[in-house]
Amino acid sequence: MSSSDPNPTPKIIVVVGATGHQGSSVVRTFLALRPHWHVRALSRDPTSAAAQRLSAQGAEVIQADLDDSSSSSTSSLEAAFAGAHAVFLNTDFWAPYRAALAAGSTQDAASRLGFETEMRHARHAVAAAAKVASSTLERLVYSALAPLRAASGGKYTHSYHWDSKAAAAAWIASPASGLADRASYIYVGAYSTNPLLVPQRVKKEKAAGAGEEDEYEYVVRLPAGRGMRMPVLDIAASTGPFVRCLVEDEPPNTNLLAYDEYLDVDGLMQAWTKAVADSSSSGQEQEHSPPPRPRFVQMDIHEMSRATGLPLEVLEAPPFVEEFGYMEGVRSGSGGDFVEPHQLTHRPDTRTLADILKSHGREYLLGSKLPTASTI
Repeated sequence: MSSSDPNPTPKIIVVVGATGHQGSSVVRTFLALRPHWHVRALSRDPTSAAAQRLSAQGAEVIQADLDDSSSSSTSSLEAAFAGAHAVFLNTDFWAPYRAALAAGSTQDAASRLGFETEMRHARHAVAAAAKVASSTLERLVYSALAPLRAASGGKYTHSYHWDSKAAAAAWIASPASGLADRASYIYVGAYSTNPLLVPQRVKKEKAAGAGEEDEYEYVVRLPAGRGMRMPVLDIAASTGPFVRCLVEDEPPNTNLLAYDEYLDVDGLMQAWTKAVADSSSSGQEQEHSPPPRPRFVQMDIHEMSRATGLPLEVLEAPPFVEEFGYMEGVRSGSGGDFVEPHQLTHRPDTRTLADILKSHGREYLLGSKLPTASTI
């Protein structure tokens, strides 16, 4: 498709999970590439506020349900994928996981349901795309994660949201999917909004004879050491540009580790401190006060689970990353491993973590709180 053509026939990209953090970023990126791309945004509920916002921005919003089987001639997925040239596929572990917890399931049962749902949804989407878009489809990009259980030799066994994406990626890369030769994979770094990566405001323990007024400090608590290096991504701004690279520039079977910065724990805390110092505040006195100095505490994973209420489903990732690396166990079908942003044909412009955090404002940064198991 020539960029000099004044009236190009647009290619179609189908975005699965279009109203989520990753999907909406991909939608915005490809809408900016009109008239060369037409964006088809899939939603279970096209009348939702998020879907309506995408429609107002210029996306074609299509009703589709990932629980539809492609064996049905009336599958909503088949209609959604018809004529597609590219697909971005992000499946959702967390919605069924949270629903199961709310219904009274155990952590293990909720995690297993999330795993099974994510695998089923990936299979349905890929099967439908392979069936109705085989003559037009050039690239399918799946949002994946590394296989914690296998890569750690069975040491970390509770992080089903990593393993489900790894299992789905392995199936897509197999001949059974029908799209292995046209698939690539984006491994998004830890979200820059992840509250585990920034200091939390916690009460100081009172010394004997101390006054009644509570004092607070800012602490990063992790079940990993200071040497843990974590790739961090501004999910709203950077996901779409990295997906564009995989769709337009890079060969199939590319595994991309997408990040804005790759930082150890000290780097994470320094970025937060700089962001607090540089960010504005609604309170004049607060605005000119020096930023608090955060403290790092390494905790045993089970101790941290008891102290915070966060499940091993979430807490196993940091020690895995410290011990094995974020991309351990990731291999492409051609025998390679993965590429990083600087190795891309056209690396997108991205911001530093300090600038990303600064954009949230001082009150946000000073009020960060850990989620609970039911709100992850």
